[in-house]
Amino acid sequence: MTTALDVGLLDTATRVAKHYLREDAAALDYLENQRSLDPSVIDRWNLGKWVWPDCGEVLTLSGFTSAEQEDAGLGERLAGRITVPLADPAGRTKAMVGRTHPGFNHPVTWLYPRDNKHFVRKIDLLGLIQILDNDLSDGPPLLVEGPFDVILSQANGFNAMSPHGSTFTEDQAMMLRSFDRKELILVPDPDVAGFGFIKSARKHRKLLPDKVLVASLPPGLDPADFIAQEGVSAFQTVLRNAYPLEQVRDA
Repeated sequence: MTTALDVGLLDTATRVAKHYLREDAAALDYLENQRSLDPSVIDRWNLGKWVWPDCGEVLTLSGFTSAEQEDAGLGERLAGRITVPLADPAGRTKAMVGRTHPGFNHPVTWLYPRDNKHFVRKIDLLGLIQILDNDLSDGPPLLVEGPFDVILSQANGFNAMSPHGSTFTEDQAMMLRSFDRKELILVPDPDVAGFGFIKSARKHRKLLPDKVLVASLPPGLDPADFIAQEGVSAFQTVLRNAYPLEQVRDA
């Protein structure tokens, strides 16, 4: 279980990973040109690069043991990945997500953190804190599947958030009650996992806002890809054309 010491460790790890990302031209090119993330967005979300064993060695020199690093979900498991820190309401890192990129291939695209004292995967919604803190727009909340979908959507003024993976839980449905809106739009990836995402949300329909809609994207494009390729106006049109969750049929 993570302690106060580990929270300090995760904050330090975030700064270390940010440093290594700034030195990695290929990783920055991927984020800026392939994922269409502005440098200011990359900085605001504290994205990083987990260079191994360098990151671990810096943390060791900072006074954190290898065991503490492993317990905090760091260590070799994140090696080579882009890192997305998950922040608590005070802005401190409570866990770290890792993602593959063209310079690091792995069958598991998104590596989500283990549960700890400050982070429980089945409860947490990535992006919810940023929405509540910043009141990004008056539009409805969007429920998407991936961290980059959240980051690029929020960067363009949409109230996007996501579970950690394609399963939406009862606890996460309860968390949405802190966001006082009468409408929710699901924007799943147009694939099998996306349909599973819709089904998991439908299981908790009674806990969701009065009006729940589903937005359809063209094959091969997740929300982040669609915004990057087609633009904000086209994405707004997709949202306007969303249809009621009740109209979704089982495959």
